Amino acid sequence: MFSCGNEELKPEDFEPYEGPVSIMHELDLTYSDSARRVIQLRAPLQNEYLNKNRDFPEGVGIVFYNSKEEPETTLNANYAKVNGSTGIYMVRGNVVIVNIKDKRRLQTEELFWNPKSKKIYTEKNVVIDQFGKRLMGKGLEAKEDFSSYQIKNLTGVLPLDEDEADF
Repeated sequence: MFSCGNEELKPEDFEPYEGPVSIMHELDLTYSDSARRVIQLRAPLQNEYLNKNRDFPEGVGIVFYNSKEEPETTLNANYAKVNGSTGIYMVRGNVVIVNIKDKRRLQTEELFWNPKSKKIYTEKNVVIDQFGKRLMGKGLEAKEDFSSYQIKNLTGVLPLDEDEADF
């Protein structure tokens, strides 16, 4: 037997919603400074949450432009998350940064990017290909355009074959 009751519902009777409050598909954002394109971010999917955090569960691609608005550096990863309170990006899974101008490539599994300080960093293993050499190490700090960097713990240097150096 079923009957309608006059039960009063209380806030503790409900579980808070923790899912996305906004979902964007095929995102293509351009950040500019003084009407000059600085960064372009592309992602198949972006979720935004009540706390202003955002994630990109299907990956992200970012292009950094130089003062002539030419692509200078690219960043690609399988997953990304932005902390809404700090603005710091965390990218994970097959992270690849290429500095086009300097012909330098970084590969790692996890990387953080702080747009305010214009720095990237990680404590994970890194592989850097440049000038016919492959540098391997653990931990890295660099400028966001990957024009200069410091490997915290260098673990090896290998010569690159010609076909490996082409990127």
